Amino acid sequence: MNNLVINTSKIAETGPLRGAVERYASASIDDIARRQDLAVSYEITAIENALLLRGSIRGTLTMNCARCLDGFEFPVELSFVQTYPAGTETVDVGEEARQQLVLSMPAMPVCAESCKGLCPVCGKKIDGALCCRRDETQPDDIRWEQLRKLLKKR
Repeated sequence: MNNLVINTSKIAETGPLRGAVERYASASIDDIARRQDLAVSYEITAIENALLLRGSIRGTLTMNCARCLDGFEFPVELSFVQTYPAGTETVDVGEEARQQLVLSMPAMPVCAESCKGLCPVCGKKIDGALCCRRDETQPDDIRWEQLRKLLKKR
């Protein structure tokens, strides 16, 4: 866990607070991303009646394709801005980064839009080559027989 809770109680005297974490990881996406190679940078500035947080997240996530289950690199390049009321004692940059990261992640990550996934019969990756599903020598699935009969009557 990264310690990105920043004390902002003296920001009016010290000026803007800047920082960076080269190895950021969010535990809340561990089940989605196999590996996280992320960096977070931030700047907190006092403005009229508020604190302004500007940050960025850069790097890659290694994820599994929802269609074929192969691992692939998902590039991350995000910027975020958040305001806090004046007098806020601490700003949790890590939580803001986590929220932005979760919102940017695809619901169904795919390695490529052209990915055809796995064969439902043999479980092999469909990559253009013949698999048992497209092989005419394989017997037909008898569960579809009644539908085939209905279609032949047309």
